[in-house]
Order: sequence, then structure tokens, then C-alpha cells
Amino acid sequence: MSNPALTEILASYVPKLIQNRVVADPSPIETPVSEEMQAAILFADISGFTRLTERLAEKGPTGVESLARILNEYFGQLIDIIHEYGGDVVKFAGDAVIAVWHIVPDSGTAGPVSRADQWQWTMRAAECALKIRERLTNYKAEDANLYLKLAVSSGSIVTAHVGGVFNRWEFLLTGNPLVELGIANGLAQAGEIIITPSAWRLIRNDSIADPVEFELKDAIAQGGLLKELNKPSSILSSNQKIDIPDSAENSLRAYIPGAIINRLSAGQSGWIAELRRVTILFINLPGIDQHTELSEAQNLARLVQRSVYRYEGSINKINVDDKGITVVAALGLPPFSHEDDPARGVQAALMIRKELEALKVHSHIGVTTGRIFCGSIGNDDRREYTTIGNAVNLSARLMGVAGKQDAIIEKYGVAILCDRATYDSAKDAVEFESLPPQQVKGRTEAVEVFHPLDLKKSVIRPTTELIGRQEEKTLIANALQELSRGVPHHTIILQGEAGIGKSRLFEDLVRQAETLRVKMVNGGKKKKKKSS
Repeated sequence: MSNPALTEILASYVPKLIQNRVVADPSPIETPVSEEMQAAILFADISGFTRLTERLAEKGPTGVESLARILNEYFGQLIDIIHEYGGDVVKFAGDAVIAVWHIVPDSGTAGPVSRADQWQWTMRAAECALKIRERLTNYKAEDANLYLKLAVSSGSIVTAHVGGVFNRWEFLLTGNPLVELGIANGLAQAGEIIITPSAWRLIRNDSIADPVEFELKDAIAQGGLLKELNKPSSILSSNQKIDIPDSAENSLRAYIPGAIINRLSAGQSGWIAELRRVTILFINLPGIDQHTELSEAQNLARLVQRSVYRYEGSINKINVDDKGITVVAALGLPPFSHEDDPARGVQAALMIRKELEALKVHSHIGVTTGRIFCGSIGNDDRREYTTIGNAVNLSARLMGVAGKQDAIIEKYGVAILCDRATYDSAKDAVEFESLPPQQVKGRTEAVEVFHPLDLKKSVIRPTTELIGRQEEKTLIANALQELSRGVPHHTIILQGEAGIGKSRLFEDLVRQAETLRVKMVNGGKKKKKKSS
């Protein structure tokens, strides 16, 4: 039976684009889908949270509470402003937010979007950026400053729903406006608003701005450094709350990471904030963009999902910018946590490399381990489960450095770079080669990096680990994952001759169920007493 309060909380973890979709059709998604639309897009990138996270982490539980409060206050205000201007917070990309204004004809009827429609909604996004800068630039938090830079673009984007492994679907945006935003973020300084070429063509006559040059793929284009606007957009705010039917609960669950599904279902939404030792993977797929066929994107999404889930990890985010698609995965998030999460993370990366190599798809992967903030940020209207900390930033940096390892890429097709903490924890299970220390953004000293070669053949497995029966274990894991996500429709019967490992399989099932906090009931026949 659905829970109206839970349905409302689940809805706050997805953008309005998905909320509208499940209102139109509450049945769970079963196949990948994509849709093209015209949109104005705002990118807001906040800096200062990582330093604040590291400082407050030293204070223990009280520091975590303070950090969660600051994050929610800041992102809550940011979300409120975006909603006030009619925007839809579609993505949280680490310390950043992506908001979308779906451009519709002024008449409100179906049909082509006019240049006037594009102008109005792009002006609205620019107005929103100015208001965010006014309220949230140089924001004081615990004697620290949080800095903000913003960018606005406009044009055709593609939304896609891909994946589906363990009934988990990923929502992503692609398109040239996202590519432009990635470039703009590299150009902008704290406190600045960059208008990208696609948006500049629409609103330059109504903007007071300095010119900015963009180096696009095939040309130099002009954008603007926005100071102010000299006329309003004339669009009235349309921030109406969407009424989500209770029947949409299972559809919403499919978009939410397993790290919080159990806690939300248990009514623990107020306790989703903690410091955890986590292994982070940043997986870049530079060749995937809006021109990629949906079937190929689906194949790659499932490949990454299977590899990460094989080692009981989580997909945390999928982001798109000028560097292609980046998948952020983590090992050690609830409900899964293992002492060997670093080794599991490296093994997942090696599995991804092997499968991508077979498909001749290039990729760059960064793997790091450290204590980071894990929790929900935002407010009751819109929030997301995120990870913030030095290990997250370093993983992204190592992914970028991996893209420059030409010798490794030529040999394997996929370059994987790990930090010292991951290497120290995984070296008994994985063979590594040490590479020269690398300079990365945000670090004064060069960072030690290690390239994983392969699993060590001499690794001794724990005596409690079930060897073999991979097909059966995968079937059980799949059923339990879907059960924990609220899809209770599996019946599994373990049948076979004595001595082939039924009891061990059952023990493995119990272990996984306990990890996922799935309620278990044990029953069986009572033995009949023999009559004398």
C-alpha cells in the first residue's frame, strides 16, 4: 500500500520534469526513453563547501550537524529563488546546481517555439541569476565565505532515462547548451555571471555586459559577462506545486539511490547526514553526447550499473558538460559498507575497463578514498543525496589527469588513476604500477598516483565467501535490490540435490538481506514424531 507522506518526500528527490512524467503516467518506467526540448539553463557553482566540510568534520557529530544545517540553509535559499522565477532544479552536481526553464509557446498550445518565446525564458533565467548573485554571493557560514559563479545558456537539449539494472533508472541531460555551460564555468570567476553564445544571441540587446570569447569545438563565439538587464522578461512566476498521485510511489523510487530508499521508507528522512569513509569513482565517457543513439547510451549505462552493483556500490550522479558524460559512483554508502571498499572500487573500475575495451569505447576513471560528508541537501520542495569532501574533488581531478595518460589509453583504451589511500587499502588484492606524482587543481603539492593493472591471482578469499554460483548469487542480489526499492514481486526457490551448496546460497541470501535491512521471516515444516 502506498504512503502519501512518503510519496511526497520521494517526489522532492526528483525534478519537476520527472514529477510531470509520473503524473501523466504513474506506472514504473520499463524501457529507456528520450525527449528533445527547448530550454533555458542556469548553472550555479558554489566554492568553499569542501574546505568547510574538512574543518567541521574535525568537530565530530556536532560538526556534521552544523554542516548539514549550513548546506540546507544555503541550498534551500538557492532552490527557493529558482522556484520563485519558475525554474526546475534538475541536477545537483557536487557543489553545483543545474536549473532548467522548459521553453513552451507563449500561446500555451503545442507547436514550434518562437524566437520571442526563447528570448522571454532566457531573460527569465538571467534575471534569476542576478537575484541569486544579489542574495548569495560572499555568503558567510561559520566564519567562512562561500563563493558563487553562474552561467546561463539556451537551446535544444535532450533528456534521457537510461539504465534499469535493479530497477534503478538514471536521468540525464545532453545538448550543446550543457557543453557551453561547462566552458563558461571554466571562464567565470567568483561573483560573475557568464552568458554563453546560445543565450547571448537572444538577450545581448537587453543586457549590460562585457564581451567574453568562447572557444567552441569548431569556432570562436562571443558571449557576455553580465552586469545587469535593461528590461524585464515579462513572464509571470509559475511555481505551482505538482500534485503527485500516491500510485506514483514505485515510479519515483526508480530514480532515487538505494543509499536513502531504506531510510526514507523507515521514516528517517531527518537523519540522512553523516561522515563516512567512502571510495569514489569518477567515470568519464568523452564520446557520449546528444548525438549518441539512445540504444548505445542505454548499453553503456547498464554496463556501468552492472559493474558498480557487482561490488555493492551506488551510482550517485550522472553529469554532462564539455568533457562528455561523467558518472559518479561510490562504495561505502548506506546500506552497504565493507572494510574492503577501496579494493571493490578498483575492481569495479577494472571491470568497466574490460567491458569498455571490448566495445572500443574510451574512458578515463579516477578512484579515491577518504572521509566525506554524505547527506541530503535542499529543502522540502527539492533536495538530493550528495557527497562533499576532498576525496570527491580529488577523484574528479584524477579523472581529468587520466585523460592525459596517452600511453595507458593506447594500451588499454581506459586509463584508471588511484590515490595513495586507495592504493594502500587495495594493494593486497590488486596489482598496481606507480606513476610520477601529478599536479592537480586545488593542491599545492603533487599528488601520488597509481595505475591498477589487474587482480592478484594469489589473493586468498575469506573462508566465509561463497565461491562460484555467480548466476544464482546475481539472481538473489537482483531480487533483494528490487525488494529493497519497493518492488516485491519475486519468488525464488532453491532446489537441488544434497551437497551442492543450497545452504551456502541461503546463508549468502541472509547476509545480503541483513545488509539491505530487508525484513526476514523464517518458516518450515515441523518434524513429525514417530509413533511407537
